Amino acid sequence: MIQKAFYKGLWPAIIMLMAFFITASCNRVSEAEESEELSSEAIPELRKTEVKTIATIDYLERANSFAAFVLKDRLQSHEYEANSEEIKHFQFFSKKGLRRIYAFSDRGYPKYSKPRSYEHFTLFCFQYQTDNRAKEVFKHLRKLSQIKPEEVQNLDSLSRWKIESFSMLAKPGGFLVQKGKCLFSLVNTCRNTPIGGSWLEYENLFLHYLNENEKSFQVLNADCGYMKYYLESRSPKGE
Repeated sequence: MIQKAFYKGLWPAIIMLMAFFITASCNRVSEAEESEELSSEAIPELRKTEVKTIATIDYLERANSFAAFVLKDRLQSHEYEANSEEIKHFQFFSKKGLRRIYAFSDRGYPKYSKPRSYEHFTLFCFQYQTDNRAKEVFKHLRKLSQIKPEEVQNLDSLSRWKIESFSMLAKPGGFLVQKGKCLFSLVNTCRNTPIGGSWLEYENLFLHYLNENEKSFQVLNADCGYMKYYLESRSPKGE
């Protein structure tokens, strides 16, 4: 009888203890589910994060904007095959890796014929297949510009012809700069610039159109009558 009473008195305690374990177990399951939900919510957030990339500058488009500013409604655009010999100016630029040639001119000049000579144009763009190829061509032109007149006579006939032709190219003046896949030839003449002001201001304006944030450009510059290109560092701000 006493034993029955003893077990009868234990039942409430046993029930409470079982309830405690069941509640604790449920809490752990709930915490695990909550943790899983948080993880599943966090993963999509990470996947949504986008990697920021630096936008590639379209230098040809910027050159077109410069030509449009200079020539306004007189702007005339030209496009030539890489192997074109239509314009004599083309022969001074390597055809290896050359994709296309673009040029801009004044539709009113010359009046009665197609533009043919260097001075008939405002700007040329030689677009190569890669940035590196354009850099190589510009580097080669830099080397040509650094050869002294007394050194020319010691070279083979082909090299001598290239250097002498490059010097002739510089006779009316010129301005060469490479950006991206493009090697630009900004036409200089012995006359005034197309928009007034000095040639220095005109050239720096072109650099500003290519990239106003660029601190310094490496350019090959030739003044009228000097028949030689010189390597210079230029800022679009003229500093």
